[in-house]
Amino acid sequence: MRPIDVLALIAIAVVAALGKLGGWYGGSPDGPDVRRPPPRLAPPPGAPPIRAFPPAGAGPAIEIRLPEKSSSTGTAFSIDDGGGWLTARHVVDGCSHVVIQTGPDRGIGAVRVLAHPSADVAAVWTRGGAPALPLGNGDLRQGQHAFQFGFPGGEAGDVSARLIGRRTLNISGRYRAREPVVAWLQLRRVPDRGPDLAGISGGPVVDRAGGVIGIVVAGAPRRGRTYSAAPMTIAEMLQYAALDPAAAGPGRRVDDADFPAFGRDLRGTLTVAKVLCRVEGRRAARRPAI
Repeated sequence: MRPIDVLALIAIAVVAALGKLGGWYGGSPDGPDVRRPPPRLAPPPGAPPIRAFPPAGAGPAIEIRLPEKSSSTGTAFSIDDGGGWLTARHVVDGCSHVVIQTGPDRGIGAVRVLAHPSADVAAVWTRGGAPALPLGNGDLRQGQHAFQFGFPGGEAGDVSARLIGRRTLNISGRYRAREPVVAWLQLRRVPDRGPDLAGISGGPVVDRAGGVIGIVVAGAPRRGRTYSAAPMTIAEMLQYAALDPAAAGPGRRVDDADFPAFGRDLRGTLTVAKVLCRVEGRRAARRPAI
């Protein structure tokens, strides 16, 4: 972990000591109502249509066993200008404190974290937000290109990828989940530090129209692949968390030539931000959350 991240994690402890993490649900980031049934499969009011791709149970199974949680970093993105963020559940699950990093030694403490009851997706709330990414229409198709933004290896980075199929993600370890996911082949990484993108988990998958069509949840570095939550899972999470996403509409388009500039702009406005997870009583992880 870089010295800058160590300083930021120390800042988390200071923020917590000052009682600025109001509304935190003790040792569980899931909140008091996490055991309620999964939400009805429908997009929130006003959201663009979200198509059921991939269907549940489709494609080969990807098995992931989560180790015991330790302090680490990941990625989140703004989905609601009022302070609502989406990320991967494994990035924030089990954290004593969660902070959205706003500068080299600054951050905003989460006031609430809510996990999807059966998928690797979570919502985070802060007091004050950032410009939100709009939702895409979820009309995914084999071979289409998309772009992934975040903090692989704890550093700013962007990926151009191609959709190659459907998979089922089976998670075991510190929690269990089973969900349909979308498989992507990495085409280009900027900067290219190799196919291990640990730390980009929780980052958005964005289509050419600039809309969110996925959340990075896992990877297979040896095969140069990443896996993202399906559009229907995102719709479930938004409804479950009562978040009000920006509707899809005309916006800045993204292509293979300018996606790194698009990523820099997203991070510059904190629309895509680094997440810092502190686990009390445990040393910081040597690497970002995967």
